[in-house]
Amino acid sequence: MNHKRSVMILFFIMSTLCFSNVHEAHALTPSFRTIPPIEIFDTTQEKVIATVQNSPEIQLEVKDMLHRITQRSPRANLEAKNQLMIRVPLEPSIYVQKDSVITGYISEVIVIISKTGSHSNSNLLLFNEENQPVLIECNFHPDSFLKKIGYQN
Repeated sequence: MNHKRSVMILFFIMSTLCFSNVHEAHALTPSFRTIPPIEIFDTTQEKVIATVQNSPEIQLEVKDMLHRITQRSPRANLEAKNQLMIRVPLEPSIYVQKDSVITGYISEVIVIISKTGSHSNSNLLLFNEENQPVLIECNFHPDSFLKKIGYQN
């Protein structure tokens, strides 16, 4: 069962990388101006449970999260159950410079939120323009973000 969960989460992350490559190809076309949708992956159900319309308001919320980066995450468990992994493509990419934590353009963020317990410090899995992942901790209020994307328990 643990192997199956790992495969599902890896599949979600790999599909994210593939989608990013397709998005980059379309981003070069001037007629392609829509913001790709948000996907909500539930690790308990091991599947994408919702697709949500992305918007400039949500983009601003994610930009605010990126300004609240605290450190690289030494202890995140991407295989844990009872988490939401919320994939938010950024259009356009956002430049982030946080000392030794991360510097560069971020094209996609996966917000990792525990469905149980405290939400005081959540993790973000960031993808730069070369699709290199960086896992970091971020101090923000996930309930506000969940409300903005229309997610309800």
